[in-house]
Amino acid sequence: GSTGSQQIVVEGPLCEDYYKIRELLYSQFFLL
Repeated sequence: GSTGSQQIVVEGPLCEDYYKIRELLYSQFFLL
């Protein structure tokens, strides 16, 4: 399989916020 779909590139200030939110979402899912 290709790992390209796994990688998402976000440029600009949104990048930091995106990863922060993604970490929070993943932590939420793991807690469930």
